[in-house]
Amino acid sequence: GMLEPFSGSFSLYYERVLTDNFSAEIGLGLTINDYLSIAFNDIGNLFSETSSEARLGPSLALGLRYYPSYIPEDFYVAAEFRYKRYLNDRSYNDGFTDLIMTETNSSAIGRITFGYQFKVLDNVFWDFYGGFGIGKVKQSTLDIESVYDPATGEYYNVYSTENYEGLKPKLHIGIKLGIAI
Repeated sequence: GMLEPFSGSFSLYYERVLTDNFSAEIGLGLTINDYLSIAFNDIGNLFSETSSEARLGPSLALGLRYYPSYIPEDFYVAAEFRYKRYLNDRSYNDGFTDLIMTETNSSAIGRITFGYQFKVLDNVFWDFYGGFGIGKVKQSTLDIESVYDPATGEYYNVYSTENYEGLKPKLHIGIKLGIAI
């Protein structure tokens, strides 16, 4: 199992030994909310006049690991690919109607991971890891602009969809509980 709590990603993995020093890994799972991204990029949404509800999204992982020493108890470096899709229903009122917009945030990430597997029992181990990469990101979010009306002397909100597509640097850290079968 996998736990990347800061990115709200939870997956199950299967790792297969290929040679004395190489293994391949595949993982499937779910995303909830990208808490780390919210903390660094969207902190204003926490205090907005909208409410949000995270929905489950898919995640996929593929990796090739190199162990300089013995598999599975030691340091490793891995080339990995991750796909994550976050979904979030944002509720708001445009002044006339209660509305819901489904925000999306998809990332296809190539990354390098450094990790260490610590054996707890003969067939149970902890896998501590972290690393960096580049993600192709595609986002669709609710944009709220506060506009002043000089005729009334009041502010009102204008709601629109903001789309972004581009490359972003990505950091990751996590822990897995492994069971050798």
